[in-house]
Amino acid sequence: MNELYTPPAGYYDQFFIWIYDASGLTDGQNALNQFVYIQAPLGDFVLRRIAGLAGVVNPDGGQYQIKDKDGAYIEADPTYVVAEDDMMIVPELKYPETGAIGFDLYDVLRAVNV
Repeated sequence: MNELYTPPAGYYDQFFIWIYDASGLTDGQNALNQFVYIQAPLGDFVLRRIAGLAGVVNPDGGQYQIKDKDGAYIEADPTYVVAEDDMMIVPELKYPETGAIGFDLYDVLRAVNV
């Protein structure tokens, strides 16, 4: 039987989504040093999942790189985006309150809703 996740003593777990606005990006270009800023007063943020990259980066050859709380890439080389772009982050990444999730996007191609 699987046990439910329990946060460490003194902490609580609250579902929250940080959204990135890609409307200012230019299709066909790279968008380096992008950020989603963690805003107070929600506390530290644990990144467990990234979704929607195929709607911002070309799903046919586009790439991305995610940075940790210190600005270091979590993988040495950019990762290719695939159509199934809802991915888990293992191990989870922790970002401090008022910090930022940094990332690079290669070959921007924003999805168009018709």
